[in-house]
Amino acid sequence: MGVAERLEWLSHGRTIYPWLMSRGMTKGTIARVMGGAQPKASTVTPLCRAENASLSWLLDGVGEPFMVTRLESDAAIVEHLHALMDEDWEDLYPVSDPGGLRALVLSQGAEIGEGDDAVPYTAIEVIAGPIGNATLAAVTGWHFERDGYVHPNRLTRQQTADIAAGRVGTWQLLDGPEPLLKRTNPGRVSELDLHSPYSTVEDPPTVQDVTDMMRVLSPELQERVKAYVEGMTDAVDSVTGEERSGK
Repeated sequence: MGVAERLEWLSHGRTIYPWLMSRGMTKGTIARVMGGAQPKASTVTPLCRAENASLSWLLDGVGEPFMVTRLESDAAIVEHLHALMDEDWEDLYPVSDPGGLRALVLSQGAEIGEGDDAVPYTAIEVIAGPIGNATLAAVTGWHFERDGYVHPNRLTRQQTADIAAGRVGTWQLLDGPEPLLKRTNPGRVSELDLHSPYSTVEDPPTVQDVTDMMRVLSPELQERVKAYVEGMTDAVDSVTGEERSGK
């Protein structure tokens, strides 16, 4: 699959010329790219911003199609959120499935170009990782300090896994005719019923919950978790073996 094919896939049914022209590309450039020419990174950067698409994926087919900030702890997510609070994010979408919260999507209005030629688009930031009580407190703080709106959305396990894995972009999430994420009314924290599978011992995670948690971790952390689990299994086997032998 080349750049032209990836653009066709990224369009999700939108008419190529009007869509790409709204992302800052000229007719001549579109014709050359769709004919097989390799575009410059600067040519498609506005498009990638508007679609939350990965530049490496679009140009070279490397990685997942869409950008996701994957973090490895509740504390790391909080730190990242605090860094984002200086920006003008308008809406925050906590994304959950039957097992609990899986991701956060922040959005704000932005523009490509300047003056009368400016074209509006929706800028987003997708965050995935082990969302716990500290993150929920940060979301509440963001709401009250910035007067931002919070819109909880409950999706299927497959949908949340696709979002966390970088397989869903801005068009499907928010801008398309049937977006996955909906704005809630009034979008206030006091109205939310947010649950994190990482933050309670009264309701321990199921096998499916653990599987979903592993999907949002980096490959390096996945290997560390696997090694830890294997070590714990060996330790449990050793103890239970001693008990059975009467030691």
